[in-house]
Amino acid sequence: MKFYEEAARRIPVIAETDVLVAGGGPAGIGAALAAARCGAKVMLIEKGSALGGVATLGMMSGCVSISCAASLW
Repeated sequence: MKFYEEAARRIPVIAETDVLVAGGGPAGIGAALAAARCGAKVMLIEKGSALGGVATLGMMSGCVSISCAASLW
């Protein structure tokens, strides 16, 4: 088994949470909401400029209509 070793360093802790969700797409938002509704302290992080994942940031909102979805089959 290979290992990567790095020198010891001090990393500041900026927040403490019960659940950390990485990604603000539909699944990430659902996971964060479910954990919060169960009483967990949740932090959701997203690298993009908005929540919603590819459907939002990829400007695919026009493809959500039934006529567009039906054309995929």
